[in-house]
Amino acid sequence: MVSSMRVTAHNFGWTHAGTAALVLGAIAACSSASSSGREGNLGHGVFLYQCDTDQDPACAAGSKTLPGCEVNPVSIPTGTQCFPSEVAVGGRFRLQYSPNTNTNVGNPVLKVVSQDFMNGLGDGQFRANRPGTVGIYTQSTVDSTLVDYTLLKISAIKKVQIQDVTGKRGVGATVTMTKLATAQYKLLAQDQNGQSLAGAVDSFLWETSDPTIVTLATDAHSASIQITAAAVGKATISAYADDTKTIKASFDVTVQ
Repeated sequence: MVSSMRVTAHNFGWTHAGTAALVLGAIAACSSASSSGREGNLGHGVFLYQCDTDQDPACAAGSKTLPGCEVNPVSIPTGTQCFPSEVAVGGRFRLQYSPNTNTNVGNPVLKVVSQDFMNGLGDGQFRANRPGTVGIYTQSTVDSTLVDYTLLKISAIKKVQIQDVTGKRGVGATVTMTKLATAQYKLLAQDQNGQSLAGAVDSFLWETSDPTIVTLATDAHSASIQITAAAVGKATISAYADDTKTIKASFDVTVQ
């Protein structure tokens, strides 16, 4: 690696001195570390990101695994990125690790260096808590040594985009519907650059300005929403990143 590269424990959410020294030493020793790749930075196996629910935009509808990222058996094509580039604060997801067949490490346990940045919810499920880059490592069940690690970037939600589920594109400023028709939309969390963020976020909030004209037919905190044109008129559908309503997207619905 480039000798001038500077790594600090604070930058990566290292909070335990012993683990920090061990992992940072591994960074210095590696020759081709990847900040968010499928292969562990020590090359002893692969990490796999899985969508916890179908509300996670990282996975295609009906799938919980990123395309081309199956690890059973380990047959991931070289260069395939099986981690999203960024996960949203508040996002839920699952992680797996599959060691190389020639390593005697038992069934490695997945751990997070800093619970402040990300915490485990059990059964391979995790939740991102705050912005930053967090270290995820695996520990041998044979002798408790470090097996492998990777880094995951967590970003705050800075923008939201409403997409038409059918058209799979951003919704326009105005939508026209016939009375009693239905339509489905989904909300994408984005960083300050408009990059989509992975993770199932349950802090979203949808609202209709006039429920007598357009009704919300599903959970208002879901990433996906179904609306129904109840009566002739006009209403505005608004979506927010959370209950503070500081990050918003909206569109008008005209019912004919």
